[in-house]
Amino acid sequence: MSGLIFLPPLIYLLSLLFVAYWLRDQDRGDGQYFLAGRNIGATPAILSVVANETSVATVMIFPAAGFASDFVLLWLCLGYIAGRGLVGWLFMQKLYDNHKLSIYETIGGSRAGSVPLATAYVLAKYIANGARFYMAGYALQQLFGWSIGGWIVLVAAIVAVYSLTGGIRAVVVTDQIQGSVIYVMGITLCGILIWSLFQNGSAHQAFVSLRLIDTTANLSNGNYWLTLFLGGMVLSIGTHGADQDMIQRLLATRDSSKASRSVFYSGIGATIVILTYLGIGVLLRETGHSELDVKSPLVDYIFRLKEPLLAGCFSVLLLSTGMSSLDSSTNSTGAIWKFIFNSKKPGIYWSVFSLICLVMSALLFSWLGRSDFLTLALGSMSYIHGALIAILVTYTFFPKLICPVGIILSILSGPLATIWSSSWQPVPAWTVQILFSTFMALLVCLATGWLNTKLRFSLK
Repeated sequence: MSGLIFLPPLIYLLSLLFVAYWLRDQDRGDGQYFLAGRNIGATPAILSVVANETSVATVMIFPAAGFASDFVLLWLCLGYIAGRGLVGWLFMQKLYDNHKLSIYETIGGSRAGSVPLATAYVLAKYIANGARFYMAGYALQQLFGWSIGGWIVLVAAIVAVYSLTGGIRAVVVTDQIQGSVIYVMGITLCGILIWSLFQNGSAHQAFVSLRLIDTTANLSNGNYWLTLFLGGMVLSIGTHGADQDMIQRLLATRDSSKASRSVFYSGIGATIVILTYLGIGVLLRETGHSELDVKSPLVDYIFRLKEPLLAGCFSVLLLSTGMSSLDSSTNSTGAIWKFIFNSKKPGIYWSVFSLICLVMSALLFSWLGRSDFLTLALGSMSYIHGALIAILVTYTFFPKLICPVGIILSILSGPLATIWSSSWQPVPAWTVQILFSTFMALLVCLATGWLNTKLRFSLK
């Protein structure tokens, strides 16, 4: 490819350097560095949340899902919207009013319960985001050559320039740029493929034969509409009500009502992104590209097209999705480490430490180079989301039942329930597994808290 491939990423990287320069002199106290003085507007928060959850995995997985099964994941999106509505309605007010440095310090009840919860979360987050970061390095290596490890280190260095100097405010500002890239690039690719479809004269046949619902009701069918809806709803309570990475920029908004509206509208924004990239997969199939790699048809299509300017724009998309996850995790997990170690050092020190951990995780996946490890890592957060949801629900509605033993047992029971359910025959869909693990973790948390209160009462 010609040198035009480097023009879009160069423009994009220069814009990030401008953000770093613009925010270089900001106050780095914890209130500013981790929460931007609670002065973030609703619209920036919405764009930031959507950009953060749109990882490289989204760009690779959703086109593949559309390629294989049309728009049946629409029901997952509707579940996301419903779940985030519940977060805004039931949980956000209490989380906003009582928020401390780490959300796990808030919902854990005491340091004895908060530290194990925070530690379990941060380890799962490093595994999941390290895998996503590795995928970004792999995709960039496919487009530009060089080495996966080299791209991982280079992207991390760029993220360090703006995210470490500007804190959460820089993360939110750059997320708006990255979110715009994700939207615009998705619509552009859809437009190119739709134009090709009309040129082939097969548009009508493609659009009337689309599937929007799968009514095959069994536990192993991952596309069944009801389990998609319920699984997406419950999962959203974990990802947007009890995940520091997502909720931090919501808690940085000006008041709790803005935080509640932001989390709800982020579900609509995420749905637009998901449906766009599902549509790309459908259009790739309908325009006669059945020979593409079914696991990653969009990346394969861009690579085969050999259009340097489009490939350069696609590389910006990969950079945006990779960086939006990386900069957010660096900041949020930095706050968690500062809480875990009860440190007096400025937050930037712990964010640097966190970035190094994320880079090491991605490099480890690069060294292992095995798809089975990668698949396991991408799903690592699913092992802890059940416990996060259970503890959040208990903290919100039954705060007297929060106790360290209950938290620890919930952290253990969620993954064990997931592993156990995955051994059933036939193997249940992931949506069923998240519902089951959440139920078991909640049952353990409530039962342990009830026994704890009874024991304390009897001792008195």
